[in-house]
Amino acid sequence: MTPGPGFLALAPHRSGTATLLADAARRRGMEVAVLPADGVPERYRGRADAHHYGGPRFAVRAFAHRLIEECGDTLPGAVVVDVGRMGRPGRAPAWAVVEANMAWFSTVYAADPDRALDVVLRSACPGGLVSERDLEFRRACPAAAAPRA
Repeated sequence: MTPGPGFLALAPHRSGTATLLADAARRRGMEVAVLPADGVPERYRGRADAHHYGGPRFAVRAFAHRLIEECGDTLPGAVVVDVGRMGRPGRAPAWAVVEANMAWFSTVYAADPDRALDVVLRSACPGGLVSERDLEFRRACPAAAAPRA
């Protein structure tokens, strides 16, 4: 996978999951889109004063690697994970997962729109194209409601 301009490539995990980190900052939170090695925009929305974190690109990169290493096998093949710095009184802030989001519901932010679309298409593909890895995350469609009289 070759990153586009403004992206830092992360080495693919042994499971085939690869990530990219957008070289942009607007707010404290980071948004990480995870997709197997065929391409992923990992988006990061920080603040313009992102240097406040002492190099957040590298800190979030290390966190993303740990996240994928420890629980990548429990995530769908395409997912957007919001991460940010959290702390408790008396303890230094540390990177943490804030929430996982549906890829089709997330905003592109600083990511390359074409690559972000890959994540959306992977997560919202027709049922017959769902990868074996993602079958466990499928839900049956609800039965159609009877017409109202």
